Amino acid sequence: MLRQFVLSLCVGLGLVACSGIPTEEVQTYTTAYTEAQAAGTLLLDKISPTLAPRGGKSKCKQRATGITSCFDADLAIHGDQILEADSIRVRRAALDAIATYNALLLAYAENRSADVAKSQLNGLGLLLSDLQSLIPGSGIPFGTITDQLGGFVARIEQARASRNLRQVLIDGKPIIQDILAALIEDTDEIYTIYYGPRRKRQVQLAIIVKRGGEGAKVAVQQREAITRDLRQFHDSVTSYARLLHRTSKALDVLADAAENPQLSEENLRAVIRESIEIRNEARIFWRTIRGQG
Repeated sequence: MLRQFVLSLCVGLGLVACSGIPTEEVQTYTTAYTEAQAAGTLLLDKISPTLAPRGGKSKCKQRATGITSCFDADLAIHGDQILEADSIRVRRAALDAIATYNALLLAYAENRSADVAKSQLNGLGLLLSDLQSLIPGSGIPFGTITDQLGGFVARIEQARASRNLRQVLIDGKPIIQDILAALIEDTDEIYTIYYGPRRKRQVQLAIIVKRGGEGAKVAVQQREAITRDLRQFHDSVTSYARLLHRTSKALDVLADAAENPQLSEENLRAVIRESIEIRNEARIFWRTIRGQG
């Protein structure tokens, strides 16, 4: 395989270090982190309808004729997410911030231009500011992250006019790790939100079955379908939690690569190993979720 060839080449030529992560590994990381974000987004899409919308309904009502009484610019720009509960929006913001941070680490680890990294760093600052504003009313266990975010955003603002972008990014890794830890802890709540109304429906169906009659057979089938759905969703959340955990472990390796662009043999092996593991976890998640209706 190409990764084995690259590693053998570095070692075989007696190079003390290889400059930057090989292209194949960069693509593997990029794909894996994108899939991690997509996995979280999919689970949030499933639980979002269960929670009360943040702002109720759109200010524009649809008449019986199908014609809307006015135009809602916020809804046009942001779509259904503007109606979501803050607890859903803050989870999405956290996933977006992690994805952007990963992209920045990759930019430095791959030795891309500072201009690219600076542009993405500005985007990270905006995402973290959004996250900071959403946390207080969300009920998500982010702990002291809110205060840390304020300092990180301030350092990002200061770094815009300096050449110290790389160090600001590396110093912010513990905060991103804390966000990942909070998302992992939050998987318990994600499952509980999904489980609640379905378990309630199972109880209702059990009453119908107990009464007997024409609807009993259909009720039994519906209960079994809900049981299968809950089992599959539980498996999906399990895979998602493991994917977040692997992402957290990979951050340490990737941050080392970003801080030390001249990769040693040991560092290159670590990058390759984490690339393979996070890709495998992503594959497990999507195999699990495809089994869910």
